[in-house]
Amino acid sequence: MTQLICFCLVAALTALAAQARPTLIFPPDLAPGLQSLPHLAATDPASVRINAKIDEIDRGSAKHLLRCNEGERLVSVTFLDAAFFSITLDESGYCDGAAHPFWWQTRLTFDRATGVQVNWVNLLPKHLFANGDFGNVAFHTTGSDALWQFYLASRTAVSAGSGISPNVDCPLVLRALPKISSQSEISFVLWLDSMRNAVAIAPTSLGYAVTACATPAYISTIALHRFGADPRLIKALAPAAVATGK
Repeated sequence: MTQLICFCLVAALTALAAQARPTLIFPPDLAPGLQSLPHLAATDPASVRINAKIDEIDRGSAKHLLRCNEGERLVSVTFLDAAFFSITLDESGYCDGAAHPFWWQTRLTFDRATGVQVNWVNLLPKHLFANGDFGNVAFHTTGSDALWQFYLASRTAVSAGSGISPNVDCPLVLRALPKISSQSEISFVLWLDSMRNAVAIAPTSLGYAVTACATPAYISTIALHRFGADPRLIKALAPAAVATGK
């Protein structure tokens, strides 16, 4: 009897461990230089739904990128636990007849309980957003002035060799954008970053000439607490933060 109880306990703990540490499957590249999105190895309904959406996005990207020259597609998994799954997707290249090369940022974050992409308005305070709608296939969302001001104060420096001074050019250019733009609202992509235990944000509606300034900013768990973010999000980023309030 004791052996049976021990066996059942071990089996239960093994199952919980597998759920807490989900694994990934990495399909072959769509084409040379075009990385495929990873799939969840789990077979629960939510994971199946996520994988189906990932396949849909892959098919759409391949259809467009294979028509252009020198297309490149880089994929990174930035967060994965039992609650959320975040992927960054950067696509670049040149299409015949275009005025300049393209560079697209797509940031995908899935809720592993439901299998759908998160609507950040449901996880972060609504005052950070101008509306609750996603704009296009890249799942951009329109930030409010409050989010824009947080970004300006928190953004990281541009990389060396970009030809842009992170301490002079970018702050001046970025702070002038809402004044010179025909639209006063700026689109953002958001995703989870496990290296920084934070929500990463980056603007996507900047002009082509200043895309080098669109480096990420990070909303830490401290800032998430201050903003009044969903506790489930804070717990995923730093499990101890909910209990300690840090």
